[in-house]
Amino acid sequence: MLETRNITSRKISKFKRASDNTELTVKDIYKKHILTPRDKEVLLSLYYQRCLTTRQIAEMHYKYSKGKINSQAELIARRRLRKLFDAQIVDRFFIDIGNEGTSQGHIILDKLGAQIVAGLLNQPEKELSWAYEMNEARLPFLKHMVQTNEFYLYLLRKAKELGHEILGYRTEQHVRHTFTFWGKKMVCNPDAYGQYWFSEDEGFHFFLEWDNGTMSIPIFQRKHQRYTAYYASKAFLPIYEEFPLILTVTTNLDRACKLKNAIYGIDNTDLQWLFTSTEKASEDPLGHIWYGREKEPVALI
Repeated sequence: MLETRNITSRKISKFKRASDNTELTVKDIYKKHILTPRDKEVLLSLYYQRCLTTRQIAEMHYKYSKGKINSQAELIARRRLRKLFDAQIVDRFFIDIGNEGTSQGHIILDKLGAQIVAGLLNQPEKELSWAYEMNEARLPFLKHMVQTNEFYLYLLRKAKELGHEILGYRTEQHVRHTFTFWGKKMVCNPDAYGQYWFSEDEGFHFFLEWDNGTMSIPIFQRKHQRYTAYYASKAFLPIYEEFPLILTVTTNLDRACKLKNAIYGIDNTDLQWLFTSTEKASEDPLGHIWYGREKEPVALI
């Protein structure tokens, strides 16, 4: 099971690299001209989204080129990722899925990749929101992490279709906000944050909550209470100016309606919570699929 995979070794990957006997440095990488501009984009995505599958990386960075769809995107992605793996820039692992063999590759930053990201962001490595040990700690929650990143792809497909743009999609480690409310230190930690722009000056931004149906209603309501406290504290203003939508994607519409009733049943909240199912979100995340305080489902644009 993905949720219970036990990692005990310091290095997650057990696969041999072409450079296993050589300790490479960032200087070596640039001297050998290993990195392409697209490689750098991939590394930044891994930094902001923590763990991506080969298929996800292929769709994000190799599928769309000059207005055309590249049917060989996944093959090209696998080859490039193998090169980055051999150069100690990324690490990878596969999940045992029983009779079906193993999963596709799951890709994460390795230490050298993090050093390169620090350079791309022009900040010291110690200030990055990253440590190799964090990859290990989050692997028991791998399924949730991959699903959270899948929502980005739902939006990306529509953005490419409609000529829109997505900015700043970041997962939990980059959107964890500690604040003080009524003298109490609290944490608001969405699963992700992103911005979707459908014109030069029009768009929306959102927090994402991905729910697999395992959380009890009272615990989910406590999430709402933390969001409400974060809003009331006004600690969000220097970061967001306006409070983002809170989009919740869950297992089915029945669960979505139960969560909606649980949130709007607490109080007439000023926050805009919207709920939908995984199936509906995958079909058209912008459409009239989101259930909130209105009687009928609403669209995001």
